[in-house]
Parts: sequence; structure tokens; C-alpha cells
Amino acid sequence: MGRILVTCAPSNAASRRTIDANGGLLRHIAFVDIVKRDTCHYWIDVDVRR
Repeated sequence: MGRILVTCAPSNAASRRTIDANGGLLRHIAFVDIVKRDTCHYWIDVDVRR
């Protein structure tokens, strides 16, 4: 997989803390037309070795 994109609303403090705690790196905050609001875009590196 490599890495995943995770998004949430800037006002959603619980989601932002959870994403940060799991290695999320904020790429940018951008307005998303389909939901009509700003959205935080985070990347999380995923190691899928089993």
C-alpha cells in the first residue's frame, strides 16, 4: 500500500489528534467543493509487512 490519504474537517479536533497520533503528516488544508468546506489532507505511511 505504501501510504494512505486521510481527510477531516479542520474543526474536528478529535480526528486531527487521532491522525497526528498515528503518524499523519498534514499536507494542506483546502476547500473541497463537494462538501462545501475546508478539509485537512493528511498522509500516513503504511508498512504492510506480514
